[in-house]
Amino acid sequence: MRIASKFFYKTHKFYVPKAHQNRSGGGVNRKICHNDVFEKIICLENLFLAWREFRKGKRNKSDVQSFEFNLEDNLFELYQELKNGTYCHSDYTAFNICDPKLRRIHKAHVRDRVLHHAVFRILYPIFDKSFIFDSYSCRIEKGSHRAINRLEKFCRKSSKNNSQNIFALKCDIKKFFDSVNQEILLGLIKSKINDKNAIWLIEKIIKSFSSGLPLGNVTSQLFANIYLNELDQFIKHKLKIKYYLRYCDDFIILDKDRNSLEKLIYQINAFLSNRLKLSLHSGKIAVRKYHQGIDFLGYVVLPYYRALRTKTKKRILRKINSKNFQSYFGILKHCCGYKIKEKIINENFGIGLFAYQTLENNSRFFLRLNEIIKEEGIYKIIIGLPLGKNMKPTDQTTEVENWAEKLIKEVDLPIDFENEILTSKAADRYDAKNQHSVAAAILLQSYLDRV
Repeated sequence: MRIASKFFYKTHKFYVPKAHQNRSGGGVNRKICHNDVFEKIICLENLFLAWREFRKGKRNKSDVQSFEFNLEDNLFELYQELKNGTYCHSDYTAFNICDPKLRRIHKAHVRDRVLHHAVFRILYPIFDKSFIFDSYSCRIEKGSHRAINRLEKFCRKSSKNNSQNIFALKCDIKKFFDSVNQEILLGLIKSKINDKNAIWLIEKIIKSFSSGLPLGNVTSQLFANIYLNELDQFIKHKLKIKYYLRYCDDFIILDKDRNSLEKLIYQINAFLSNRLKLSLHSGKIAVRKYHQGIDFLGYVVLPYYRALRTKTKKRILRKINSKNFQSYFGILKHCCGYKIKEKIINENFGIGLFAYQTLENNSRFFLRLNEIIKEEGIYKIIIGLPLGKNMKPTDQTTEVENWAEKLIKEVDLPIDFENEILTSKAADRYDAKNQHSVAAAILLQSYLDRV
């Protein structure tokens, strides 16, 4: 059995050939029915690979550890239940998160979530071929940043390199996940899957939730794209919209004529109501000029640059700390966030932090340093200490220590040292222009983690 498990653990990744992706946005919508899906889903190799994907980032969770303790027995039991047709989906555990708005998450049991991954692995390449190119949510080689890049490209093209005025229609579907019609969704899946056993299993997963789709299942992401692909096809092929992109239940349409966009609202709403039993969120429909900024996925796209949404900026400044600042710096890399970075580095830390290479040895510097200490309420200074191989002191280490002795005489604060090895290289990956400032912030995090 151990030999078998090692065999099943071999890395296996699926991908969608680029030939199936139409960059103009049409997607491939061939009438191909798959009739061997169930066996592919429940085969032991797929279940073990699904387990490997599921456990990433979760191995410290108690329920995951409990399942892994008897992994082979649990997966073989799941396999037998699926093969015999006796599988039943367990109930969900519900909890709330703020992301930043309140969301209700439903968490399935570990065995069910492993099965969700197994189903996702087989269904994704089948359905992804029929999705339009400009659908960016929960797809391989897509994502929010690529969606923003694509939006900027659309804006440049439609405005002829920002020389003409254009308008953007932004819409949001009202309570999308709660409003998904399960019967319509099953009908869309049946149009591609001609396997009764696979449909039985998919129906078990869909109807394990009372109505709509639960936030928390990996299958919900795929089912959402299958459902809204109908909207994508309608907008691209029936309405003949060239500049359209969607991320989950948010979508953007660009046009030179404001009236044309306003007319589209009624056509799209009618289609959603009649075909998918959905509706647009009336409070989140907006038509804006490009030069006023297009607010999408946390960023505001403008003719010559990209800014961070004001709400996101305020949330970052409110929640930033030494443990999460690198994540927030990652967000700022994708927009003009220089001033925000400076504000974070200069104002958000209560400990003075300096890299030796950036300091001057003169009275003017020490005078200014004492002013900063009083203004910012600094209570400790951390100095980056350069060490050589095997963490042994070097001539530069001695030089820094001598300088620190001079600093102690000038400021009435405790001083501590932190190894600064590789901080400059790490900082260069985040922001080469502000290497010293970012290196100092990384040094601070290292110090705080240690103490």
